[in-house]
Amino acid sequence: MPGTTFFLLAGAAVLLGSAVQSAVGLGLGLVAAPVFVVLEPSLMPGTLLTTTVLLPLLTVRAEWRHVDWHGLRWGLPARLPGAVAGAWLLTATDPRLLGALVGSMVLVAVAASLYGTRRAGGPGAEVGQGTRRFSPAALVAVGAAAGLTGTATSIAGPPLALLYQRQPPARVRATLGGFFLGGTLISLLTLAGAGELTARQVGTGLLLVPFVVAGFAAGRPLARRLGPARLRTAVLAVVSLSGAALLVRSLPL
Repeated sequence: MPGTTFFLLAGAAVLLGSAVQSAVGLGLGLVAAPVFVVLEPSLMPGTLLTTTVLLPLLTVRAEWRHVDWHGLRWGLPARLPGAVAGAWLLTATDPRLLGALVGSMVLVAVAASLYGTRRAGGPGAEVGQGTRRFSPAALVAVGAAAGLTGTATSIAGPPLALLYQRQPPARVRATLGGFFLGGTLISLLTLAGAGELTARQVGTGLLLVPFVVAGFAAGRPLARRLGPARLRTAVLAVVSLSGAALLVRSLPL
């Protein structure tokens, strides 16, 4: 098992990411993945995927009335072929290149999120009464993308969040929670089938679960105290710094 330093730093990242995700719907993978890859790349993505299973379960349990079941029905099955592609990418990529990939994806996600704030909507959506009903094509596309990125790097949130970013906060958190719960299980099973999920990864992930519970508890009141725009700005700033640091570390010496 990794040493005390790993558990302190990784635990802090998991706690912060869990608090952010509990409040806004995503953030655990974006905050914690760069830290995991820098500290112990051999544990990725299995350890973080194992750790994150509980958080969406807690979210769905708390806000299940707001889940977009139409979105899950179309988007979640599409995670399976995406997960298969992600598992192949993992077996074909060395740790340094994977670190660069994670860092690049984080920065691309930030840029896409900032661009998304300038738009009133997105493709594949029809305006409903306070919500948007997304087309099957849009849901399948983001589901497959989330499956690929989630399995290869533990970061599955950006495609889904960009699609749902204009929805009511409770709907965003509950629906992303449903996607993450089903998708994380799909990714873990796919990695196990590909021989890329080790007992060391799973054991380390389970030891970090208490940080998830603490982060979820911290994020619930945070959602009421901080406005979504201010919290989202802080998250994007932290994520940008993490992604940039990861990219620098992945450069050849």
